[in-house]
Amino acid sequence: ALRVATLALENVSRHTDGASAVVTIYATSARLDLTIEDDGPGLSPGARQAAIATGRRGLADMAAEAARCGAALEVSARSDGTAGTRVTFAWPPA
Repeated sequence: ALRVATLALENVSRHTDGASAVVTIYATSARLDLTIEDDGPGLSPGARQAAIATGRRGLADMAAEAARCGAALEVSARSDGTAGTRVTFAWPPA
């Protein structure tokens, strides 16, 4: 999860014009949920899939790390409907 958080925050600093990012962690002995949301312009669904498929390091490495851990990874638009991107890492997957 730490690697996914690091990669997500690197993507925020390198690729968005956003002013902030919010990191939320929920952890118990049986579950870990990590969410990173930024206020940049966001990515279209096609751009996210193309970045992963073509092996762009940030998104591809996040997907590989989640798979290595047996976790679920989702990269999507922010849940509150504002501009920005949301990265969610969940272990174990729901």
